[in-house]
Amino acid sequence: MAYIIFVNPAILHEAGLPVAGVTAATCLAAGIGSLLMGVFARYPIALAPRHGPECLFHLFGRPRNAR
Repeated sequence: MAYIIFVNPAILHEAGLPVAGVTAATCLAAGIGSLLMGVFARYPIALAPRHGPECLFHLFGRPRNAR
């Protein structure tokens, strides 16, 4: 799961988002998701964001002249 902390900001930085903010949001999402999964579902599996949404944002979310 640790690879997503580096890959997610790299992809979204290309779309124009700040690296520090995306890294913090990725870490928070993974931590909160893992805690909620352990506490409420009582199923100790670590959760992390996936690549689908940020790849779509990278392709279609930025202005046309930024490509």
